[in-house]
Amino acid sequence: MPMSQDKFYDLTGTVFQKCLEVMQAKGADYTHDDNKLANFERQASSMGLPPLVILRVYLQKHIDAFDAYVKTGKVESEPLEMRIVDIVNYFILALGQAVASGYEPQEDWLREALQRGEPDANKVLEFCPPTGQVPPDDPGPHSMAVTRGEKKDGDESFNACCNPAGEDCCDNGSEKEPAP
Repeated sequence: MPMSQDKFYDLTGTVFQKCLEVMQAKGADYTHDDNKLANFERQASSMGLPPLVILRVYLQKHIDAFDAYVKTGKVESEPLEMRIVDIVNYFILALGQAVASGYEPQEDWLREALQRGEPDANKVLEFCPPTGQVPPDDPGPHSMAVTRGEKKDGDESFNACCNPAGEDCCDNGSEKEPAP
């Protein structure tokens, strides 16, 4: 059955938003301090293994559940979409753990993001609809979550409302100003 591009990107934005929500909610249970990777590092220390190995074991549980769905077409304890959310989040945690362990990112976009410094953990998320639409007052499933940027003097290309691909989503002339 075909899926339109609009429907696919609606699905994508909704899944990424759920990934952020789950990461924030579950992360609070495991972090116990300012180190987002503390859980893996504590387990690694107690077992004498590298943190990335510990993380990979946790990830494998979700991959096994996904494989079971692929083979049987059925889900058991958790819906498929939540397994996908957990898999995406574990891969993001894996990248964070690799960087924390000394991996040097090869992509400019990631190096630049990491060089910006430590962002505020409580930074408010902005919700933007697909390109060319006015942001809704109440973000729905068609919205993408992005962190709000900061405008610098002389930056004419600044747009606080953008999707993760960097495309303008407020191109109707009603560009939102960043929070003070």
